Amino acid sequence: MLVPLPPEGSRPLVIAPSTGDIFCMRTPFSSSSSSPSFLWRYSPNADPETWEPLCIPSYASLVTTCNQHLGRKSYVPLSTITATLLGHHLYVAGGLPVPAASRYDLHAKTWERLPDMHHLRVQAASTECEGLIYVVGGRALDTRYSAEVYDPTAGAWTLIKDFVPQPAEECVVATLGKRLVMLTRSKIEPEWQLRVRDGEAWHELGEVPDSVGQGWRRAEMVPVGNEIWVVEDRWWMLKCVGGGIRVWPTFSGPGFWPEGNAVGGREGFANAFSLVDGGKGVEWRKIPIFSVPVKGL
Repeated sequence: MLVPLPPEGSRPLVIAPSTGDIFCMRTPFSSSSSSPSFLWRYSPNADPETWEPLCIPSYASLVTTCNQHLGRKSYVPLSTITATLLGHHLYVAGGLPVPAASRYDLHAKTWERLPDMHHLRVQAASTECEGLIYVVGGRALDTRYSAEVYDPTAGAWTLIKDFVPQPAEECVVATLGKRLVMLTRSKIEPEWQLRVRDGEAWHELGEVPDSVGQGWRRAEMVPVGNEIWVVEDRWWMLKCVGGGIRVWPTFSGPGFWPEGNAVGGREGFANAFSLVDGGKGVEWRKIPIFSVPVKGL
């Protein structure tokens, strides 16, 4: 099953396992864009041919305020927000001149403004673990090594100042089982380094094989069943649905279902890992990536 291409200039965020909905974020290329919608959703159970625009209230109000102040349409880099799922809510945070956060109810289809984070975070990483939302790092020096944790029960953010191991300049986080895992890299360590959270500290598990971060390409960790796929920026179209091994194309294809019919040429591979020895060790394997011709591309 091929998903229709999302709006131009968008990037994938997350897939909701309970509904199969795919969410992507789009930032206008210029201030002349007339589109008021930044978040888009594809619902296979609704209209399998269309992406639906979803406006984020807190972000839309900020754009309106900027427009009124400047007397013209303003450009807000919303592609730098982060998003993650917890239960039937999609949480989005950061990426703005204010430390805003909101969540979207997948069932009620309504938005709720959350308390602001302690810091503005641009290009942060995020994940859910044990019922908490972790928003980690950011491009600015004052946020690079810290994290903020949102407790939906308490309705509040907790700041953890020393969360990301130094000298990391970039990080990616995910959850495998009940453990936090992190990829980090820096100019000193240009290859992606894998770590797993052990209590209040990070345990080093070594480099990602075959230099997935070579050339400063961005990477993403995609949970698939009992392992995590480490995917280069070129393969951001790969996302898992539920706990199975099916993968949906969510970016500028072509892509394919692994159990589908004819495939095109082999395009490379992704690295996948699972934790062993109680989280103190790691096992790697390679996942081949293929493509199929898509009409009109």
